[in-house]
Amino acid sequence: MNCLDALLESWHKQCRCVSNLVEKFDDRLLQVKSAEDGWTAAMHFAHTHGVRLYWLRQVGKNEFPEIGSLYDKSTEEWTAIADLDQIRARLKESEEGVANWVREAVESGVERCEPYDHPIYFLQHMVWHDGYHFSSLMQCLRNGGAEPDEEWEELNIWAQWRDAEI
Repeated sequence: MNCLDALLESWHKQCRCVSNLVEKFDDRLLQVKSAEDGWTAAMHFAHTHGVRLYWLRQVGKNEFPEIGSLYDKSTEEWTAIADLDQIRARLKESEEGVANWVREAVESGVERCEPYDHPIYFLQHMVWHDGYHFSSLMQCLRNGGAEPDEEWEELNIWAQWRDAEI
């Protein structure tokens, strides 16, 4: 496996962790906040997807296929869509969009993609950002009385990064 393939596989593994986390939520848990003054889980998912799209459109100069939003924009104040099927679908779309753009950019020799110094820095920003919200989503589960046990975490998060069980 070359370095680009490994980096993109790490993106997909990280996204698989997020997808696995989505499966721990139900309609009630989507409304639980990470902190008293924090966002709901639905808002964390919407924001995670929205940031992927925003920066993808920035680096891609808006030449990117339309990917659906996880915000209800029908009012002045956007609210997060709390539909698990849509959350799953949109997160998968933005996962693929990021991976496809990075592969194409690196393979075609793009060295700078404003505001990033390199397409890999864009990818790393997406990984870092997803990880930040992953932790907030775990807190939402804790606050909602649905904290995953260690066995679930091992199988659905940590084992994603290894070939074999330890």
